This record gives sequence, structure tokens and C-alpha cells, in this order.
Amino acid sequence: MAIPNRLKQVESGPFWKLLGMKIVEAEEGRVRLSLELQEEHMQIYGVIHGGVLASLVDSAVGIAVQSTLTENEGSTTTNLQIMYAKPAKSGHLTAEAQLIRRGKTIVFGDCRVTDEAGDLIVQGNATYMILDLKRWAKDKEVRLELKTD
Repeated sequence: MAIPNRLKQVESGPFWKLLGMKIVEAEEGRVRLSLELQEEHMQIYGVIHGGVLASLVDSAVGIAVQSTLTENEGSTTTNLQIMYAKPAKSGHLTAEAQLIRRGKTIVFGDCRVTDEAGDLIVQGNATYMILDLKRWAKDKEVRLELKTD
């Protein structure tokens, strides 16, 4: 699968649609995402829920990882760290992620989320594991067969 097709596939997923995340720009190992804040993103104190921000960081680093994969590779998050710097209440957020290191099986990336004024909202980083899709798909089929007994 070519990088643009892979990224379009991820962006068209149900979770991405639920949150309203959009890929603004992507190149190998770097990405910029956008999120227009909606009432559904807010928690009871009138600011965006931390889980939405964590998902934005995870997704941004995840797309940066996806941009480096071959058609036989997949990836999954193994660690996510978030520092909440400032609450966001409304408007538009931008997440910019870049990979720090891409090894054979482990990838590290950083992400900054800013508001329309350029103020830092969240700083985060994530670690991903590279999956062999042929092996992973085989394991998944076995698990699915066990669940349907």
C-alpha cells in the first residue's frame, strides 16, 4: 500500500471520524494534524477532555510511523506519555509530530499540540512497535477462531 493510500485509510477510520481529526500535511517521519474543537470533546469543567488530547498525540505520532512502513508492516502503540501544559476551550488545535528514531522493531516520536495563538497545549511522546502484518494477521485469525467457538 502506498503511503498516501495508507494515510487515507487511517484517516477514514471510525475513531478518526468520531474525533474529527484531519491530516493537514504528511511526509516520511513527520505529520501535521488538525482538530476543530466541538462540544463533544469537552469535559464537565468546560475544557477539552484529556483523552481527546492524548488521542491526538497518539494519532499524530502514529501517522508519522505509518509514513515509514512498508506494505508488509503495521504498528501499534506500546507507550504514550502526555504533559498537559494549558487547557483548551474552543477553536482549532494543531498537532505536529516527528519521529526521533525508527529502528527495526521500535519507533520513538514526539508531538506538540498548539492552539490558534501558537500556545502549547500538550507535549507528548509515543513508542510504537512495528508488526509483521503476515504474522500478525495469522495470529489474529487464530484468536478470532477461538472467540467464535
